[in-house]
Amino acid sequence: MRVEDFDYELPEELIAQVPLTARDASRLMVLTRSEHLVEHRHFRDLPEYLRPGDVLVLNDTRVIPARLAATRSTGGKVEILLLTPRGGDVWECLARPGRRAQVGQTLTFAGGRMTGLVLGKTEYGGRVLRPTPGPQAFRWCRARTSRASSPNLCAANRSGSNSTIRKKWQLRSCGR
Repeated sequence: MRVEDFDYELPEELIAQVPLTARDASRLMVLTRSEHLVEHRHFRDLPEYLRPGDVLVLNDTRVIPARLAATRSTGGKVEILLLTPRGGDVWECLARPGRRAQVGQTLTFAGGRMTGLVLGKTEYGGRVLRPTPGPQAFRWCRARTSRASSPNLCAANRSGSNSTIRKKWQLRSCGR
């Protein structure tokens, strides 16, 4: 399975531009498989669907601002999304377009203040990258130049300050 298998078109008007003040007013899609029924409700309605013995799994993860603009030696642009530190100074990431981030290639970040060497590919089409100088390079770069990775198309992300965006969307700080 490859990351590209999950690409899809999402019209900008369907992407939340700011989080709802009343979080329980967020939309909830309810699927009743036995009846092939789809209902559009609100998150506050969730208790109506829970029965004794049900397990509810909560995801309280927060997004790190880890979307970096990179430039190849040819001048071509590549967007890097940092996913997971692999230990030491190596990161697993996604590259878009991936074909432009070839193994052995050096990418430049932050106007030339940092570089990253593409060490390898992952089984799902991602890349393995080592920043220079040193293991703190991506942390430094993220703190100064990265954009929030989700929601990546919203107007606030394009025009707002990083601190405003982080507060609104409850993003994790760069300090991990």
